[in-house]
Amino acid sequence: AVKEAGAHVIRGGVWKPRTSPHSYQGNNKAIEILMEASRRTGMPVNTEVMDEDQLKIAVDAGAHMIQVGARNALNYSLLKKIGEMTRSKGTIILLKRSMHMGPMDEFICAAEYIVSGGNPNVLLCPRGTLPAIDGYRNHPDESITPLLKQKTWAPVVVDPSHSVGRALYVPQTALAAIAYGAD
Repeated sequence: AVKEAGAHVIRGGVWKPRTSPHSYQGNNKAIEILMEASRRTGMPVNTEVMDEDQLKIAVDAGAHMIQVGARNALNYSLLKKIGEMTRSKGTIILLKRSMHMGPMDEFICAAEYIVSGGNPNVLLCPRGTLPAIDGYRNHPDESITPLLKQKTWAPVVVDPSHSVGRALYVPQTALAAIAYGAD
C-alpha cells in the first residue's frame, strides 16, 4: 500500500539511537524483515547505522542505502569505515547534518570522510540546526541547499519532518526545499 501511495524507498530503523539507555534500542533481526519487504515490493532499503557492528550487519544483509544520523555525522572513524565497507557495492549513503555542526564546510568534510573511504555515493541531508525556533523542533535549514550544491558533487535531499518536527509544517518546509533546489 505504501508503494502504491508513491513511496520509492523503504526506510526502516533496525537500530534506534536514543538518549536514554533504558529506551528501546532496536533489534539485529529486524534487517531480515526489511530485506524481505524489499524483495516483496522491489523497493530498496535504507537503514541507519551507529557503529561498525551494525554497519557490517546492514552491508552483509544487502541494504541498498545506509543512513548516518545526525548523532554520528561527526564520527569520522565510522564515516571512513562506511566508505570502505560500501565502496564495492554501490551503496548510497544518506548523511544527515548534525544540528550541532558549525560551518557548512564541517558538513562537507564529513561527507569527504566517506568518499576518502572509497564511496562517492553520498546524499547530503540538511535536517535542522540549533537554536530551534519556537514551535519548531529545530531551526529549518533548507536554505543551505544551493550552497551545498555549489560547493559539492553530492545531491542534496532535505528532511522537512526533522527540521520542523510537526506534521502541520512539513508541506511548506518541503516546498521551500524544492524552491531552494533540493534533489
